[in-house]
Order: sequence, then structure tokens, then C-alpha cells
Amino acid sequence: MPEDYDVAIEIMGNCDDAAVLRDVIEAAETDAAQIDWRMGADDRDIIEAISAAVQENRVLTLVKSETRGLFGETRKACQEAGLHYVVSYGVSGEEDFREGIFYRAGGDEFQIPLDVANEVVPMRDVRNAVSQGFEAVKEMIAEYDRKALKDVPKELVVPAEVLESLTSEFGARR
Repeated sequence: MPEDYDVAIEIMGNCDDAAVLRDVIEAAETDAAQIDWRMGADDRDIIEAISAAVQENRVLTLVKSETRGLFGETRKACQEAGLHYVVSYGVSGEEDFREGIFYRAGGDEFQIPLDVANEVVPMRDVRNAVSQGFEAVKEMIAEYDRKALKDVPKELVVPAEVLESLTSEFGARR
């Protein structure tokens, strides 16, 4: 029987298109995103969380608890929006996340086990690189860092006029 997970998605990158960001907001609402671990969020809550992330120069973090879904709709919307993300998840009630899904805009998802103390590179990749020499080892490390978004600024950037437009639009729905 599949286990329930606690899941977090961290969204980062630049988005200057209100229509595209609206799709991300609606996907997050469809995925039953939460701003904190206690209660669900509606579109207005998500816009407020986006505004806070932008003002504080940090990623937008959404969570879900006791779920089997890994933000599928939100991930798809982020990919279409050209936004990067990291999904971290683990068995509900456990202390740490076990797995991570990294996505660099325009690329493919990269899924690896998470270990807070160590970076995880499959041993077959290490052996293969070592057999090819030092340059291959350096290339393997650079590729891992690229897939794990080590060079991507950890912030969501949205112009003020886009936020104002979305705040007006979703605020008017109520």
C-alpha cells in the first residue's frame, strides 16, 4: 500500500507574465497547496505568499501534508511558465524529506534521494567518470550541480505591476 507523504515545493525564477503566473496559482490551488502545514490555501493566499516571497527575495514555498500527490499540476504549470522548482518529500510524520525532484526551466526533472549530510551521486557514475580521468570527474560534478540547481538564484522575481494585476483580479472574485 502506498504511503502518504509530506511534500514541499520551492518555486524560483523570473515571471513577468500575469497570465502565466495565474496558471501557476490555479494549478497550486488544484493541487490543494498549503502555505503552512495546517490549512489549505486559496488563490488569494497563494498571491499573498508570492508577494511575500518577492519582497523578501526568496523562493515561494508551498506544502501539502498527508498526501499521495507531489504537486503534479503545479510542476506542469511551472514548467510551462519557465520557472525552476525543487520538490522535497518524505513519509508523513517523519522528521526529514527522503526524496527530491529538481527541475531547471527548459530541462528535464532530476530525481534523487535526499541526504541532508551528503550529496548523492550514483556510484556507477563516479566509477565511470574516474575511469575516464580527472576532467570527466569535474564534468560529472558540474553536471550534478547544474541538475541540482546550485547555480540558480533562490528567489522568485515578479514585477510589481504583475502582482498588482493578479491581486486586483483575484481580489475582485470574492
